[in-house]
Amino acid sequence: MRILSNKVIYHDGRHNAFTSMVRWKGRYWLAFRNGTHHRSDDGRIMVISSDDLESWSDPQIIVDTGIDDRDPAMFVCDDELFAVSMSYDRRLHAGEKVRRLAGMSSFVIHSSDGENWTEPRMALPEHRVIWWVSTGPDALYSSVYGRGDIGTELWRSGNGLEWEKVSVISNRDTSTEAAILFLPDERLFAYVRHDKHDRPEIAMSLPPYGEWKTVVDFDFRHNGPCMGLVGDKLVTSGRAIFEDPGTPLANDLCRARRRGLIMGVFDPDTLRWRPALAIPHSRGVRSPGDPDAHEDKGMNWPDISYASIMDLGGGRFVMVYYEGFKGWPSDIRSAILTM
Repeated sequence: MRILSNKVIYHDGRHNAFTSMVRWKGRYWLAFRNGTHHRSDDGRIMVISSDDLESWSDPQIIVDTGIDDRDPAMFVCDDELFAVSMSYDRRLHAGEKVRRLAGMSSFVIHSSDGENWTEPRMALPEHRVIWWVSTGPDALYSSVYGRGDIGTELWRSGNGLEWEKVSVISNRDTSTEAAILFLPDERLFAYVRHDKHDRPEIAMSLPPYGEWKTVVDFDFRHNGPCMGLVGDKLVTSGRAIFEDPGTPLANDLCRARRRGLIMGVFDPDTLRWRPALAIPHSRGVRSPGDPDAHEDKGMNWPDISYASIMDLGGGRFVMVYYEGFKGWPSDIRSAILTM
């Protein structure tokens, strides 16, 4: 695997992150969060579009509920373009000085033209959120997690608006985010984050998707899972934690930059994953003496992850992701890669 091109496609000096991209009506549509920093309360969902992956439209704000709208998931249903947010409500509790999570919700909107959108409506019961949406053989399916250690769940919908629980994908080691992807043979794979130790798993399920089996347990730390089908292989991408000595393909530059992306290829026939490419953060940790450093040292930490992958044919694919810092700026990038 190698990179053919890699460039910034959106920069406004703020923290832009958490991408989701679909192909609809001859264009690429890309949603992402725009906020002051990684966990600021002013997050909102923006969308840009392109017909060639080179020139992109001006951003449009599509979800701004007044709380931290983040981690959008885009999908298509009945020729309508949908977007779901994962919105955090943080409040100041009695006797505390730092706002912390009080509630989390998923809001869903849709559009018939990509310009005019419905008002946000709740997609799930409060304290559960949709994180990834994939089109299955009979319906839409989503990975869901929530407050408390409920595990990572699979939900389904026939119209993108009403959802019902199907099964539990994983409920071990504080499982949360999961990228899910169907193969033409109707097998469903999930690339699941485990917050307890940052060592994810790949799980597999067969119709009707009520039972799951772990097929890969990773032995090195990484998170922010993404999966895309390129040809007949599953390409994975996640946030690399290069200080973990078990991280494959990490060289001295990777370890100096501390964060980056680790990409791999999963063969659905052999059920084996192999590392393919390590992409180090372009700068690494900012020092307190840097002209653009923040007084809060945590805001100087490199931030990179949450990609979307789409097959372009002939072994080529596009990967959009974000790169920057926990504070500002953080930019949206687009890379063209080949297998």
